[in-house]
Amino acid sequence: MVKMMLIQVQFLKRELFKAMEALDEVVDSNRLNVQLLAAVPAFGLVFAGAKVGAKVKNSQSFLTKDKYSPDACIRTVIIPFLEGTHSCKF
Repeated sequence: MVKMMLIQVQFLKRELFKAMEALDEVVDSNRLNVQLLAAVPAFGLVFAGAKVGAKVKNSQSFLTKDKYSPDACIRTVIIPFLEGTHSCKF
């Protein structure tokens, strides 16, 4: 009886190892797909960051032009508003 149980345990152990080998083959064959799938969001983040960086750089160069400088804003908008000589209708 004990001998039959040991044989059955060894048989189950062998079947388990066969299943594990098959699973290892599937994982190894899909390793490249998983790596590519993991890299896609990283490339997306780099691309989006580059787009945002370009927009920020363009907006900074837009704001540094002479008529959009902080001094020009103070002279043309804030001072007339404080003096009451502005042309804005509220």
